Amino acid sequence: MQLTLWFVPLLASAWGYPNYLYEEPWVNLFRQGFNFQCPHGEALVAIRSYFSEAEGSDRLWTFECQPTPSSLGEPTECWWDDINRAGMEWTSMCSNNGLVAGVQSQYFSAVLDREWQFYCCRYSRRCPYSCWKTNDVPEYYREEAEMVIPGYGYFIRGAQTTFSAVLRSGPHQTPESKSTVFINTHAHTFTQRSDSYQKAVTKSESYLHNLNHIFT
Repeated sequence: MQLTLWFVPLLASAWGYPNYLYEEPWVNLFRQGFNFQCPHGEALVAIRSYFSEAEGSDRLWTFECQPTPSSLGEPTECWWDDINRAGMEWTSMCSNNGLVAGVQSQYFSAVLDREWQFYCCRYSRRCPYSCWKTNDVPEYYREEAEMVIPGYGYFIRGAQTTFSAVLRSGPHQTPESKSTVFINTHAHTFTQRSDSYQKAVTKSESYLHNLNHIFT
């Protein structure tokens, strides 16, 4: 499965921020569901995952949020978008100009894959932006993965997956997935990938290409 995330740049003042992901706890146990939501007024900006074939070809996940620019105003409404089924190709982007502010997921052992659903929030002041995805796909889908947006004002809008062939290991079959992430900013996107899931993120020119191994 290949996943591509959409990013939007919502440029305000240029403000870099540290990556605290390694200090963040995992939000799930292997083969278990999770529900993660950013605090009010914040949106998703970073993702990290750790793969284990012994644990059902599943991953541990952790996420990082960041306050949105004051130029966007306050969130006016938030909602759970459509469920993206396990073992299937799908494309999902927050409707109504929304930004991804949360994620929930359930694991399905029958397909060694997860279903995903995004929590989206719309803000009172609509900000114009560009959104696109990269075509980069990580080479090693089992490796540990980490994706961080390029800078303040970049946020995730959605994702796209492509479910591919299976890898055989003795009597077992492991679905191969890749992910690409779309980042929305006033103009950027980038990619990442996940073994049982993949996400697409918009990329900020050449900066994001080395963040492509998150959802392997």
